[in-house]
Amino acid sequence: MIGKRWRSFPNSIARERQQYGMQKVFQENSNQKSVLQREKNLSKRVEHTFTKITINTTNIMANWCNNKVTFNGDKDSLNKVLALFQEMIGKESKGNIGQLPDFIERKNGYFFEIYRNETYECSFHYETRWSPNIESLWMIATHYNVGFVLDYEESGCMVYGKTIYENEILQDYFLNQCDFQDCIYNVDSDCYEFEGENYDYKEEIMRILLDRKINNNKQKIA
Repeated sequence: MIGKRWRSFPNSIARERQQYGMQKVFQENSNQKSVLQREKNLSKRVEHTFTKITINTTNIMANWCNNKVTFNGDKDSLNKVLALFQEMIGKESKGNIGQLPDFIERKNGYFFEIYRNETYECSFHYETRWSPNIESLWMIATHYNVGFVLDYEESGCMVYGKTIYENEILQDYFLNQCDFQDCIYNVDSDCYEFEGENYDYKEEIMRILLDRKINNNKQKIA
């Protein structure tokens, strides 16, 4: 019973994200502060709801969101970001669970289980509680004057998206609740059905839907 109640309330996050829209844009203007403040308020409501649901209970863990971030910029700046993440990885390996750079003063948005993706020059995998820590990444990017691409997923809470920060503009594309309903599982064939095709994994369909949203937005801008 506790598990069901614990996993049910994050759906409200998906509904809020759906109402807010497909895309969020952070710029160096007054809109940026209002959007960042909304992210903070949403995090507070999540923590408050989780606290009410788990009264008199212990050892109930958050859902973990999987993240992959790749930074881009000049070599010197990327080396500084690389050194920062290597430092956080080192601290975590010594038992300091949950990492943030010293120049970020927050009570959430921590990095967990960080490891480097050797395929790219400055790319890392890590986990976060419930949802991606977009604001923390934005603070790192502005601090070192770099851009980044973030892919994140926690399908249990209907969280799946991509965030792109370049030229001082941050765009967040994500699937809403209706998108997840398009992934229909067929028990007889043991696969997912989507637009007349069968898929072994739901993530394949989610990737298609997200790519469509990104491409549609690019066409509108063009």
